[in-house]
Amino acid sequence: MLLGCFGVYNMALSTASVLLAGLSMGAQGAYQCTSDVTLPIVHSTQKGLALDDTTFHWCPDQIPGSWPNTNEPVTSIRIFKAWENDWYGTSNKTKAWENIVSWAKASNAKVLLGTQVSCDEVDDDADWADVFTLVKMLGPDHLMGIAIGNELDLMWQQKGTTPQCVHNLWQGGYFQKKFDARVADLDGMEGFQLGQLPVTTVLSEYSLAGKPFVDDPSKAMVNTFLTHMTAKHQQRFVFSFNNYPYFDLSNQYLNLTAALDRDTCFNKDSCLFGDVTKTFRGRMKSLTNSADYKLWIGETGWSSPTAQTLAAPMSKWPEYSSVAALRRTYQNFLSWDMTIDGLKGPDHVFYFAMRDAPAFGGIMEGFGLIGNELGDQHLCQETKCKIQSASSVLV
Repeated sequence: MLLGCFGVYNMALSTASVLLAGLSMGAQGAYQCTSDVTLPIVHSTQKGLALDDTTFHWCPDQIPGSWPNTNEPVTSIRIFKAWENDWYGTSNKTKAWENIVSWAKASNAKVLLGTQVSCDEVDDDADWADVFTLVKMLGPDHLMGIAIGNELDLMWQQKGTTPQCVHNLWQGGYFQKKFDARVADLDGMEGFQLGQLPVTTVLSEYSLAGKPFVDDPSKAMVNTFLTHMTAKHQQRFVFSFNNYPYFDLSNQYLNLTAALDRDTCFNKDSCLFGDVTKTFRGRMKSLTNSADYKLWIGETGWSSPTAQTLAAPMSKWPEYSSVAALRRTYQNFLSWDMTIDGLKGPDHVFYFAMRDAPAFGGIMEGFGLIGNELGDQHLCQETKCKIQSASSVLV
């Protein structure tokens, strides 16, 4: 689980100067960071990049046309929501959307587009209005699916969330009602009437806290929700969850070498990513009595430098969050054939993220693949990939 995909960009800098810096570069769809390291990639059409807040808000004309450190085009991106309501300027919102649509059409790419579900129905409906507009701009040819809600199974532990909100969300039926209403809106839109656009909600690993999925009235009624979704929408519904070995608390019982060995690989069930993904797919089959449902990984990635939310002792291991460890993870991700011990893995996976971006409170997160040698205030001016030969010798 990654906190702060949509934080407040409240760093000490002028809004105008950052905006100008962000928009000063870049032909549409042509941006690519530079590096002396070129990595191989396989099954690239089943892999996508997550759009970070920095790129979306300040330089949407610089969505990478190719995977960083490769020559392979990016064919899918995940966008968490259509806009953040405290971001500067309605005109910038429209311009960002135009850039995203231009990039998608120029790249012949698809977008997994998210919309929020929260404790505030007015805010949720306003967000959906923005998403609905962007859906129409993208059109069916450039939409991979709609993700309705992100990690709502963790809403109960978010600061400011009341027990009443949790009750209304799950037992009160708010989440289910909004999900079905959003699907109905999509199916009423010109070009989408056949009901073929996939829909999903992106869960966290906490969803696995029950069998097959957690059903705790005080926290999250995921199993009940998924039972309804699969009955109503059948295989149009896609199972999705975020999978971050980087944050796994059981690493505290391992040494650095063992933690890196199991956390940076993807292709075996001895890899933490593979083990959790395999478990999730097994729970899907238990719930649906079918092996035919699709599974998407909404986010995975590695932070360098150390994430502010990383627990000890991992946060005290410099090597754990080094650029070398980031390279090891990313290189293994790119070369992964999307199987786990030779068996089917996820159908699609998104790597988080393009650039470093601010989390809640303005603290910079280091999950980006594009570097920040110029400093946090100049992320949109950066031309280098984070992974370079001089700083990323494999550990």
